[in-house]
Amino acid sequence: MRAGIARDAPDVHFARGFTLISDLDGTLLPAPFSNGLGHVVHPPLSAGPAFAPLVELLRAGATVVAVTGSQFGTHRARFFDVIPRELRASGRVLLAVESGARLFRGCERSGEPIEDDEFQRAAFGGRRPTLEPALVDELVALGRRGLRRFYADLLTRGPALLDGLVDDAHVRAVVLDAAAAGASSDAPVSLSQDVVPRVEVREHGAAVVFVGVPSSLGSRYFGLAPARLAALVDARPTGRLCFDCVPVGVGKAAVVRFLLERGVVVPGRALCLGDRPLGNDEGLAQWARPGAWRELPADARACVGDAERKAGAGACGPQACGPVPFISVAESVALVPPFLRPYHASGNAHGSAAVLWALGARLAAAHAAGAAAGALCGARASEIAAEVRAARGSYDGACTPAAPTPTRAPLRGALALARRALLVVALAAAVSVATVRAEA
Repeated sequence: MRAGIARDAPDVHFARGFTLISDLDGTLLPAPFSNGLGHVVHPPLSAGPAFAPLVELLRAGATVVAVTGSQFGTHRARFFDVIPRELRASGRVLLAVESGARLFRGCERSGEPIEDDEFQRAAFGGRRPTLEPALVDELVALGRRGLRRFYADLLTRGPALLDGLVDDAHVRAVVLDAAAAGASSDAPVSLSQDVVPRVEVREHGAAVVFVGVPSSLGSRYFGLAPARLAALVDARPTGRLCFDCVPVGVGKAAVVRFLLERGVVVPGRALCLGDRPLGNDEGLAQWARPGAWRELPADARACVGDAERKAGAGACGPQACGPVPFISVAESVALVPPFLRPYHASGNAHGSAAVLWALGARLAAAHAAGAAAGALCGARASEIAAEVRAARGSYDGACTPAAPTPTRAPLRGALALARRALLVVALAAAVSVATVRAEA
């Protein structure tokens, strides 16, 4: 038997019916770093703190949907392929790439990724959204102008330009090292992750990405001023150093809507997680707005009872929330819109790990009490974020992975069962991580 939660344990499926929808870069994936030889290393999920609790949730029956602005190849290697094959083959590991333009899931026989053609038909009428070649050329020129302007300002003002807006030491080092070259010449068109600054033109015009300006400053240097461009392109800061330009209509919200329509995501039984709710995670964060109940697809509305709808709207606590709560792991509360600040945990990948452990605690306690997976309204999501903040003592900055924290179950017996379940998870995690990595 695999090390980890025992297969015959009564709580082995405590997360069945629950769905986690998460960003990858800056959220689940560990941060990139320089190897000192001129190359940037982009570690896989298995090298970061969120790996163990994510795998435990999958083993407990949860569905995990990862949504990224990056291309399929890079995040297949960093995320999808490191998940154990049997979990990928279960159909409960999904990967949406190119800002939600394509959706993949594991083949039930091999666990290898296969594209979901139904998503293409439902979301885009079967035609993959692209940018026309002339528009790509115009965006490349716009990106180069913005990149040169940023690096000229950085040469003039030095690190003061970044102070208070860019705390990530790796990001600061990358842009400061590139300042002289970035200010004196146009950024190349390149897909190499070692080249900064650069402009990426994705395959078939799926996206144009400007790389080299910290995302907290992206909107200042890249603007789609002509109304003609704004009508064709959805542009926003992403990740740590990127600014994405994708066809209008493409976005993470389209993935969530499709999964709501198909019953994969059920209001009250799902959570969104991300680090850029004001950037490329806005499509996930929008489902946490109270008004989003009115935007639910008809099939999803039919699955939601009045009690769940009222609970999600805040009847169970002080925080109003939409059908799918969102927890932020942004490195700074300044990157979070006011309505989401009660749900701000911060900490990036470390914060995500702490959130996932706390989420598992609540799902285990609910299962022990005989409740269905979920009932995660806004108040309970804000409790999870508050626990993570309290473990660190502040709103901002990196945090260390928190141990699983027992939830406050309404019944003492349920609480005791949940604590025992969490002890199994915590003690097994140290043993199971090495086994999982070896089998991935």
